Amino acid sequence: MGGTQVRAWLNKQGALNWQKLFKSKKADRKMTESTANSSSLSWRAAIKKIKVENVSASLQDRTIEPPATLNISDLGLQLIDVTSVPGLASTFNLQFHLNKQGQLLARGHVTALPPSADLEIHLESLSLLPFQPYLNRFLKLKLISGNLEAKGNVAYAQSNDAPNFQFKGDLVLQKFAAEDTLLDERFLGWENLKFERVLVGLFPSRIHIDNIALDAPYGKVTINENKKINIKEVLSPLAGKKESQSADPSSTSASKPLPIAINSIRIKKGSANFADLSVSPKFSMGIHSLQSEIQNLSSMDQGRSSISLEGTVESYGEMSMTGKSNLFALERATEFSAFARNIALPEFTPYATEFLGYPIEKGKLSLDLTYRIKEDQIQGKNGILLKNLDLGKKVESPKAIDAPIKLAIGLLKDSQGKIAIQVPIEGNLNAPKFSYGHLIGEALTGVIGKVISSPFRLLGSLVGAKEDVDLGFIEFRPMGSKLLPPAQEKLLQLAKALKKRPELQLQIQGRYDPITDSNFWKKEKFEVILSDQLKQQSGASDKGKNALVRQQALEQLYLKQFSIKSLNQQRAQYGLQPVKTGAGNVEPNNASSLEKKLSSYRKALEKKLIEAQPVSKNKLQQLGQERANAIKAYLVSKGGIQEKRLGILQVESTQSPAKDFVRCQLHISS
Repeated sequence: MGGTQVRAWLNKQGALNWQKLFKSKKADRKMTESTANSSSLSWRAAIKKIKVENVSASLQDRTIEPPATLNISDLGLQLIDVTSVPGLASTFNLQFHLNKQGQLLARGHVTALPPSADLEIHLESLSLLPFQPYLNRFLKLKLISGNLEAKGNVAYAQSNDAPNFQFKGDLVLQKFAAEDTLLDERFLGWENLKFERVLVGLFPSRIHIDNIALDAPYGKVTINENKKINIKEVLSPLAGKKESQSADPSSTSASKPLPIAINSIRIKKGSANFADLSVSPKFSMGIHSLQSEIQNLSSMDQGRSSISLEGTVESYGEMSMTGKSNLFALERATEFSAFARNIALPEFTPYATEFLGYPIEKGKLSLDLTYRIKEDQIQGKNGILLKNLDLGKKVESPKAIDAPIKLAIGLLKDSQGKIAIQVPIEGNLNAPKFSYGHLIGEALTGVIGKVISSPFRLLGSLVGAKEDVDLGFIEFRPMGSKLLPPAQEKLLQLAKALKKRPELQLQIQGRYDPITDSNFWKKEKFEVILSDQLKQQSGASDKGKNALVRQQALEQLYLKQFSIKSLNQQRAQYGLQPVKTGAGNVEPNNASSLEKKLSSYRKALEKKLIEAQPVSKNKLQQLGQERANAIKAYLVSKGGIQEKRLGILQVESTQSPAKDFVRCQLHISS
């Protein structure tokens, strides 16, 4: 038989146009029953050779839009020694072209009773493009190219009313490329995807693959302007169908998972691109020279697969990862270590501008990550190393965090231009609002917040200062501007720390305490006045120690400062006789029985006279300025700090926590 042309199609209702040519099911059933009851079952038939040549067919599926068409041409079929004798096999030979490109060859043996087949098949260059209409039902993906090849053995047998189908061989999908129909750009592709030594079985179902080799794969992940990820958008129709199926209790999703085992997966010369269109300017980063190997995948046991990966990021960055995981249940037991080196930071300027309020002018990024997932609990250590990070001028952004970012960078950047941060995270994958990005953001904010809130504690830790030593202030004696030994030690430690953080500036704020400093100054001034009065009164300094002489001097000074009325009021409080004005010294009542009262009386006079001593605000401000100058001079001369890194702020008053010392405050800026 030859030269036959066949046309068949499924209409929109799914009915085959040939169905009208066949008898009804009722007639078929009657014929089957009649045959079964007849004695013809004992008959035997044999045909030496059946040969069909040059058959063509057009098969169309109109249940989808646009319709899918499969054209078969040059079909040839040859059967030799066809027989109805049970157990005797016939030689089978089939070949045809698919859509004028692909070719299928099948050779082997088939048996009619019981039904069985053992065939060697070879499929060459089958284009996937005609199957695009089927893809439209599930994915927002447009096929650009792709050819399928297969070579192997197909075996079918039936025993004890149970069918058994098995394929052994290799599958290859070449020159595959597909576009995202949402963005009209390249989405997925590869040069060669080979499934080597594949075993596919049905009844029971199982898949075993010795090796999957993927050459030159490419993938693109894009965050659209609406902040949706293209992968999710492309797969959304399929995801919706799966969800609707899972809602059906009779769905196969409730059945056991398909047993899948893969000995190894090897990827070479891979590349990928990540783009974020939701930020301005748009962000894009490429990964290339990607190599990966995965060993021992299985969906049926609790064992873990070994994973390794390495590649190049943009022009000069590198990345790698090693780990172990059950890829069919990542949340059960996964652990991996990954690192990235020499990643160009200016590439991340869109994110820095939006979330930090500054563009990145230069710098390199390295990451050292270690993660462990066990029973839905994730624990991770994120080592972050930034080299030579420089930010540009501040940019207004409503999403920028309200924090002194440049100060934080200055505190963290060492003398070699490095910023090393350890960011630990932990969480539960099943938490309702779990987000890896949120965990990282919280952890980073905590680290930066701690640094900014306690800058001098960080500086102290750099030089081994004790925890109870605060480098943020310097103490002076009341009315003193001379640096004390403990203050000198702190300044040397601070200078050492500043050398380790060369981008930091130190602002020195001279301070005075209007109470502590004034009281000390008044007392000193009073002692000088009293000493002069004693010398005038007694003529000899040794006699000034005499209580009576001192009392007379105090009373004379009191009369000069206040009045005789005020003096007599003071005397009356201690049971002393009033005095009268006149020439010469005031005569006190010095009876020995009143010595205790006289001592209290003299102290009261001293107190009033000290309080009466004037102290100008200019004097106190000058004192604060002298203290700031002393700190700066010491840091320059002894600490070796460049003068341009030191600034002096306006003097201000303060209230000292201790009466014996007055603190001058230090401030860090960048």
